[in-house]
Amino acid sequence: MEKIECTGFFMKRRLIPCAWILGALALLGALALPRIPGSESGESADGEPSARPVRVVAAETSSLDRTLRLTGTLRADETAEIRAEITARVTEILFAEGEPVGRGDLLVKLDDEEFLAELEQVDANLEFARREEERQRRLVSDGSTTERLLDEANNRRRVLEANKRSIESRLAKTELRAPFDGVIGLREISPGSLVQTDTRVATLRKIDPLKIDFNVPERYLSELGKGLTFEVTLAGSDERFTGRVYAREPGIDPDTRTIHLRGSVDNPEGRLLPGAFAQVRLALGNEDNVILIPSVAVVPGQESSVFVVEDGQARRRPVTLGRRTRDKVQIVEGIEAGESIVVAGVQNVRDGEAVRILDSE
Repeated sequence: MEKIECTGFFMKRRLIPCAWILGALALLGALALPRIPGSESGESADGEPSARPVRVVAAETSSLDRTLRLTGTLRADETAEIRAEITARVTEILFAEGEPVGRGDLLVKLDDEEFLAELEQVDANLEFARREEERQRRLVSDGSTTERLLDEANNRRRVLEANKRSIESRLAKTELRAPFDGVIGLREISPGSLVQTDTRVATLRKIDPLKIDFNVPERYLSELGKGLTFEVTLAGSDERFTGRVYAREPGIDPDTRTIHLRGSVDNPEGRLLPGAFAQVRLALGNEDNVILIPSVAVVPGQESSVFVVEDGQARRRPVTLGRRTRDKVQIVEGIEAGESIVVAGVQNVRDGEAVRILDSE
């Protein structure tokens, strides 16, 4: 084995091998050093695993505003399509489009000359039939005729009276009148046009008050009844309108598991329109002494749970959740007020793991 000396000419020739050997010796020396306790990540100075840092909050009790935020659809209180029931020509249009009308107001007049002529004819025949019936009655009382002739006169009179009622009914259909107070829409006929049976003339809507339909989850069934108040707002507007629930469906929708409610909203100035999409805030009152924790503390799964810090350790605790607010959730079962709940580092914590509280909120 060649001796390595760092002197004279020999040093110059063996400079690179010398450096390589010195580096190898330094590496072996480092590996031979004893391990320093606690020098690795996750261990304390005595070799035990280090506590995982977490942040916690105390479960608090407060009053929970039990206001449901729902969506609904506004509907006219009453809606009727004004349609012709006979075939006739339009002689007059007596309403202005988009304007209020009163119950019984004449909206459209159809040609009635033919019905008036028929009515005049039947009136004349009916007058003669009545006189003939009265004459037969006197003759029967005198014994000058038979009961059969009186019955025939009585029958003719009754047939003519029925014909008159039929003509009067058709004559009434030449006048299209408003069935209730409301606002008439756009007309779809013109003066002089021939309308057929079932021709739509216009749509009449009663818009004060308005109805509003919305659905509520079935878990609130026991708290839903007539008289509940709610607020209505429309998209793009901060104006609020107050309404009151007056009816509900007697069953639950099996597809959505919701209950259909209907309310009434005053609309004296007509600022709300049927068909509009509305936001509904239904007040169910307040619930006191409710335990609330931040929503981020809940570990989702088949069974919701949270981590509670007990004696420096994180303990998984199954919980039953209740109602939610914007950033908190109600704990129905599983947590007592004042317990420390892990809110940061939840995804990394394991049940029974030692934890170190960084700060509390």
